[in-house]
Amino acid sequence: MSKRLDVFGTRHYTDKSLPPEIRAAMELILDKHSPTIGLEEWSVTRPVPSGFKTVCEAKGIPWTDIGTPPTKEFTTHDVTWALDYLDGADIRQYGPLDIQEKREHLMQAKIIDAMSSHESAVLVIGVAHLHSMCMKLKGDFEIQAWAFAPEFF
Repeated sequence: MSKRLDVFGTRHYTDKSLPPEIRAAMELILDKHSPTIGLEEWSVTRPVPSGFKTVCEAKGIPWTDIGTPPTKEFTTHDVTWALDYLDGADIRQYGPLDIQEKREHLMQAKIIDAMSSHESAVLVIGVAHLHSMCMKLKGDFEIQAWAFAPEFF
């Protein structure tokens, strides 16, 4: 039997900003699939814990950060790369693509390493990485992917 990875694509929420509906979705996925670890694209250098870490802790599930460090080599566009339209379209540039790919390869390696002693996990990643990370990981894990519909569709 191959190792199982349930991937939940969402926005990045702190323990204080986690909306109740996202918390409920995380709890449902954890309850339904009973993982032995929670993995998340986060940064332990952030001053507050993630919402998913808090949900995992409440359920007694260990949590591990698989995010990239906040160094120049992994820095992507931020709000300074926004297109400001008069109608408030709130458009931001994605990328640079080569750095996003580098970030995803590091996350992939960290996930594989974290899963070396686990049979199942729930992985929470930014929704922008949902498809590409699932494609990168499908050779190593049995994968199901999820997204909270109002954030994705």
